[in-house]
Amino acid sequence: MTDPTLSLRRRQLLAGGAGALAGTGLIGLAGEAAAQAASAPAGPRPLPAYVAWKDADAVIVHNPNELETKRSAFGTSAITSSDRLYVRNNVTPPDPSILAWEMNGEPISLAHGGPLRLIVPGYQGVNNVKYVKRVALTAAESPAAI
Repeated sequence: MTDPTLSLRRRQLLAGGAGALAGTGLIGLAGEAAAQAASAPAGPRPLPAYVAWKDADAVIVHNPNELETKRSAFGTSAITSSDRLYVRNNVTPPDPSILAWEMNGEPISLAHGGPLRLIVPGYQGVNNVKYVKRVALTAAESPAAI
């Protein structure tokens, strides 16, 4: 027969030990969070240049490639405007100049590839796509190159 007082003491010991272990873990996590907060920059991070047009009050800048939309910025619409939409890039965005919108300070005319022309620096004009309708990546270079 098992002594009921012994069984009760065992349960109290196990419950108390589990609580102590859990408390120690929480204290460790709290210390880690405090260390991270101390090393974080004061105030919100500025918007990266490539998204300077976004509403800085609507997003959280985690790093230059990740911006999170604040919950308060969603509103009630089924559509999220682009100035409030999140950004998630695996690499840093390219310089906004691999596409041309203008030529000699004026919008590119339709005759010269407008409204948007793909320019590939270092390649001759035949490889600079005049009319962009769709983009496809291929393993081999175009046979049109001379």
